[in-house]
Amino acid sequence: MRHQEAGGGTITITGDSTGGAISGPLTSMLVSCPSGQAFSAINGLTQVASAPASVEIGGGSGEVYFRVDLDEHDEFFFTSSAAHLYTLGNGHVIWNHAVLTQTGTGGAGHTVTVTGDATCGT
Repeated sequence: MRHQEAGGGTITITGDSTGGAISGPLTSMLVSCPSGQAFSAINGLTQVASAPASVEIGGGSGEVYFRVDLDEHDEFFFTSSAAHLYTLGNGHVIWNHAVLTQTGTGGAGHTVTVTGDATCGT
C-alpha cells in the first residue's frame, strides 16, 4: 500500500483460518492513516500455525478487512461490515475487539478478532 510508514502499537490477532490458528501481536508494522479520511491500513507480521505470515488490516466506511499471506499459494481473507470495529483519530487506530469472518472456500466458521492500538506512521 502506498504512503505507509513505520508505525507501532499493540495490535493482536487471535482466531482460526483454514490454514490454522492465527495468534500473536503484529510486528514490523507499517501504518497508513491518510489525513482527513476515515480509512486506515496496517501491514505487519504474525503467526499462522507455526509459520510466519504477512497480514494487512484495513477499513473505511462500510467494511473492514483482514488479509493473511502465508506464501504465494495460501492467502486468507476476512471481512466484516459491522459498525464501530475501529476508531481512527489523533494519530491512532484503535481496533475494538473486531470480529471478522473468513470468506471464500472453506471459510465458514473461521473468525479472527483484532484488538489493540496502532500509531500512524510519521
